[in-house]
Amino acid sequence: MTETETGTAPTGTPPTGIAPRTGSGARVELAGIVKTYGDVRAVDDVSLTVEPGQFLTLLGASGSGKTTLLRIIAGFVEADGGRVVLDGRDISQVPVHRREIGMVFQNYALFPHLSVAANVAFPLEMRRVRRRDRAALVERALEAVQLAGYGRRSPKELSGGQQQRVALARAIVARPPLLLMDEPLGALDRRLREAMQIEIRRLSRELGLTVINVTHDQEEALTMSDRIALLAGGRLVQYGTPEELYGLPNSEVTARFLGESNLFRGPVRHEGSEAVLALPHGRILVPGDARGEGEAVVVVRPSAIRIRPAGTGPSRPAVSEMPGVVSADIYAGDSRKVLVAGADGAELVVRCESGAPLPCAVGDEVVLEWDADSCHIIPGAA
Repeated sequence: MTETETGTAPTGTPPTGIAPRTGSGARVELAGIVKTYGDVRAVDDVSLTVEPGQFLTLLGASGSGKTTLLRIIAGFVEADGGRVVLDGRDISQVPVHRREIGMVFQNYALFPHLSVAANVAFPLEMRRVRRRDRAALVERALEAVQLAGYGRRSPKELSGGQQQRVALARAIVARPPLLLMDEPLGALDRRLREAMQIEIRRLSRELGLTVINVTHDQEEALTMSDRIALLAGGRLVQYGTPEELYGLPNSEVTARFLGESNLFRGPVRHEGSEAVLALPHGRILVPGDARGEGEAVVVVRPSAIRIRPAGTGPSRPAVSEMPGVVSADIYAGDSRKVLVAGADGAELVVRCESGAPLPCAVGDEVVLEWDADSCHIIPGAA
């Protein structure tokens, strides 16, 4: 990918244009937001707070309510209940054009008959910024997205990545306290999408923007976000840092949606000093603070699992063990995805380094093992 194709400055080039401003973003509070369409609650009593300068991603599958929630924040959709509060001011009834919110759309929404500079200047014109001040503000915004000198071009002369940068420059040119993004990277190819993830994250930090981004792409959410709000069926399933949602899921919905997971369900029993998930096949040690005896759901991420041939001893003492048969070995570049059919018929996933030799082949009987502290018990499942 060349500099001309992406509009990206050479590696090591310091960013220019808009100077960093720490803490200039808004504080956003959503209190009991509800939106119904007929008998369907598209957004069901969602409450959360975004602190100034944070990057929040609304994550979820199609129909989860994330886009509806974003449009309520923007003012395009009126909520049936709840409040949207921006820096302590209730803006629930404020018209879209008076909310002073920047917006980036998936389809860029550039005016094809206007130049790049005129596209970027449009929000300034709508806010009646003096004409003599607009040119400098536009140039600074284009410099910030590393498109200095592109002002006279038309959108059709730009690549997809460059058009997205123009849309971003237009959204930030008036220095809004809040920037909303509706799946802005969905139309880009993988390499360009990954590059833009880094660029948008860099820019949001330099400007101190508060950003709320909508996506269904879990990798994008993990890469870009300070906080993730996972939605399903209109409800807020879990809200926290990427590390919290990935490492400490609070439900099966989170565990299954964010990353690959192996889930085991069964009663927890205490055998001496050990807490064990009792299963017909295998033996799973769970963290020592597992409370009581009863049904529990245990999550184990694929990268925590080791494989050994059946009939051999464990690689270390006090490990969980689960027998199975290798059903597939998938090369995935920097890792291998090994699928194992468990004795109970469930498919288990193991992630190994691609350069490390596997002690097995498809069709071999194996034992999966992992350490007790690699397990996470879903709260409330026990």
